[in-house]
Amino acid sequence: MMLIKNATLFDKNGKEFISDIEIKDGKFSKIEKNIPLTSFNEQKVCDVCGKYILPGLCDIHTHGARKCDFTLTQSDEEILNIMPHYSQNGVTMIFPTTVSAPFDQLKTAVKNITSASKKCKSVHIAGIHIEGPYLSHGKRGAHLESYLTLPNINQMLELQSIADGLKMRVTVAPELDGAMDFIDQCVKHGILISLGHSEAGYDVLKKAIDKGADCFTHLYNAMSPLHHREPGCVGTALSEDVYCELICDGIHVHPQTVSLTRKVKQQNKMVLVTDSIQAAGLTKSDDDVVTFMSAGKQVTCKGDIARTETGELAGSTLGLFYGFYNYMNFTGACTCEACNAASLNPATAVGMQDRFGQVRVGASADFIVYDSKKGKKQALEATYCNGELTYKCQ
Repeated sequence: MMLIKNATLFDKNGKEFISDIEIKDGKFSKIEKNIPLTSFNEQKVCDVCGKYILPGLCDIHTHGARKCDFTLTQSDEEILNIMPHYSQNGVTMIFPTTVSAPFDQLKTAVKNITSASKKCKSVHIAGIHIEGPYLSHGKRGAHLESYLTLPNINQMLELQSIADGLKMRVTVAPELDGAMDFIDQCVKHGILISLGHSEAGYDVLKKAIDKGADCFTHLYNAMSPLHHREPGCVGTALSEDVYCELICDGIHVHPQTVSLTRKVKQQNKMVLVTDSIQAAGLTKSDDDVVTFMSAGKQVTCKGDIARTETGELAGSTLGLFYGFYNYMNFTGACTCEACNAASLNPATAVGMQDRFGQVRVGASADFIVYDSKKGKKQALEATYCNGELTYKCQ
C-alpha cells in the first residue's frame, strides 16, 4: 500500500482539487481528503505538497529509442533494456510500432514485443502498432518502397495470433486495392484501423471511416493535404469524428499549425504521439549526429531532426513528456487538456481508457508527479507504474 498526500488532481470537468490518494495492489483504491495515516509506515507515505498527480502518459506510436528499433530487434531483452527511456519521459503505456519490412521480419518483431510485454514491469506494453507495409507509394515517407504491399488480412491475422492477446492496430492507405475489404475484416477481428501514408480523397476516406477506421496516423505528415476543392486526409481528419495523432516536436508540425488544429478539432480527439526512433534519448545538442538503418534506409539524426538520405523526415527523437509540455506552449492549453491529449485520449483511442490514462479508483496506479513551477527539464519529478517508482528526477 502507498499513500499520497495533498495531491492536485482534476475532476471530470477539468477543475482542480486537492486530495489524498491511496494505492493498493497496483491500483488507485481511494481518492479522498484526509485519508488517515494509521495503515501506512513512513516509507509508504509521500506528501507532494500540492504538486500535480497526473496519469501516466500513453504513447501509441513509437518505433524505439536508444539504438533499439522495434522492427529490427532480435530479442525481447533489447526491448526491455530501453524501457527506462519511457519511464524517464513520463510514459507508462506504449504500443511498440513497426515499420514496413519483409513479413518474416514483422513476425519476429511481433514475437519479441509480445515476449517483452510479459516480462516488463516498468511500462505496460499494451499493444502493437503495425505502420506499414500497406501504404501509398506516393506518400510512403521514410518507408522503403520495395517493402510496400497491398493490404493482406491473412498476414494481419497471423500477426494478431503471434501477439497473443495484445491489442493490434494497423495503419493503412484506404485507396489501395482491397483496402476496404481489409478494413472490414480487421474491424471484425478487433484490429484497430488508422488511416495514413495516403493520397486518398474525401470520398474514399469517408467510406473507410464508415467501415470503422477511427484515427489518422501523424496528422499532416505523409498524407494528402487540405485543398479547397478536395479535403484530402487533412481536411477529412479535421472535420470527421476521428482521432488525430500529432507529433508535437515543433519539427513535424509547425507550432502555429498545432494551435490551429486545436481550435478546429474536438479536444478529446487530439492524440499526442512521438513517432520516436532509435536516436531518441541519444542526441543532446544540435551538434550531435547519429547514423543508423531504419526501414531499409540510412537515417542521419542531427540534434533533434532525423532524415533519410533523400531528405524525408524519419520519425522523431521526442519524449512524450516534452510533447505534452510543448502542446501547452504551442496552444495555450491548460495542464488538464494537455495531459488528456497525452494520456486519456490515446488510451481511449485504443479502447483501454478503463485501465490507463486516468487517476480514478480502479484504474492502474500509473502516474507522474508534475511540478508546473519548474522548467521543462525538471518539471517531471517522478514516474510510477503499478504504484512502483520507475523514475525520479535527479
